[in-house]
Amino acid sequence: INGDCELPKVVGRCRARFPRYYYNLSSRRCEKFIYGGCGGNANNFHTLEECEKVCGVRS
Repeated sequence: INGDCELPKVVGRCRARFPRYYYNLSSRRCEKFIYGGCGGNANNFHTLEECEKVCGVRS
């Protein structure tokens, strides 16, 4: 697993509402969350496909 995928989900400090995906270590899947627009970390992907590719999720 890419190290970025092991980071916790971080919504961020701002109040925007961007749909994003993160890798959930517990479920071993990429899941949708709402990103606030600032702060956060590298476990934050624009698409489900990008998350699955980077984090090595197999269907």
